[in-house]
Amino acid sequence: MSHVISEYSRDNADMFRLQFEQGDPFKHVCVDGFLDAALATRLVEEFPSFAKSRAVNEFGEDGNKDVNSDIQSIGPAYKAIHAALESGEITKWLTSITGIEGLVWGGDNMYGGGTHENLHNAELDIHLDFNYDDRNQYHRRLNLLVYLNPGWQEEWGGSLELHKDPREPETNYFKAFSPIFNRAIIHETSHKSWHGFQRINIPKDKGDESRKSLALYFYTKDRPQDEIRGNHTTHYVHFPLPDDFQIGATVTEDMYHKIHNLILKRDLFLKFYQNKEVEQAAVIKHLSSRVLPFNLPPVRTYTLRFLSRVKQALLKILRAFKLIR
Repeated sequence: MSHVISEYSRDNADMFRLQFEQGDPFKHVCVDGFLDAALATRLVEEFPSFAKSRAVNEFGEDGNKDVNSDIQSIGPAYKAIHAALESGEITKWLTSITGIEGLVWGGDNMYGGGTHENLHNAELDIHLDFNYDDRNQYHRRLNLLVYLNPGWQEEWGGSLELHKDPREPETNYFKAFSPIFNRAIIHETSHKSWHGFQRINIPKDKGDESRKSLALYFYTKDRPQDEIRGNHTTHYVHFPLPDDFQIGATVTEDMYHKIHNLILKRDLFLKFYQNKEVEQAAVIKHLSSRVLPFNLPPVRTYTLRFLSRVKQALLKILRAFKLIR
């Protein structure tokens, strides 16, 4: 029987289990040579070309990250990965190194999983992943990130960073992993699994290079009670001001663009969440008029968090009376 996971990875599951449990700042393990070497090479060769139609960010704008979730249609090597996901080869190995029982692959509609390609200047703000799949009522538990970048140099940036807590910059720290060929990072997804990567800076003479990976997400029907938090979407914390931005420093062109982009990004996210609050308020007003026997105070007095809680309670009531599915 052929395996997509390398013999080295399979034979050292106990060692990786210990490393995962001892992972800091949260549970994780780095496995170099994760996939069968020949298969990993074919994944690089078959990697899909960058498509602008798939590179759309959270705001509906053209971006520099292409995501292709339909992995089985990419080529034979990706079809082999898909088969290993369907057969349980990968989930069984993940259970052996994490101890998490009942793991389920996210499937073809993976909410952003699949092949990822990030171009020069791309970055990914430190974030917590969404923690619950409302469609299937599954808890998100693990990320498996496989990097497909032969010849990648650390000075090109793009290293995956695992952070303690970017909301507490005075005590925050992180571990970084360069996205080199056939390296896999397996990390828990929880209320403390902050991660992202800083700007990619590929030399001009390597202009056709990009940061390529295969991202696979795994779920369980339940999770430990002490890990359960309210359902949420992805939470971002933007990178801080550049280290060289100090009193008396000369504002270089590079520094100016970094600060300008940080301010622009924050403005976009403020607009995004403000629009979300307006949308949720309208939903709450509509639902409350249908199921509550009393009038709520003006909707504008609610915080976004409280509105979200009320919405979830109302949805439960509607489902209980079979008004919605």
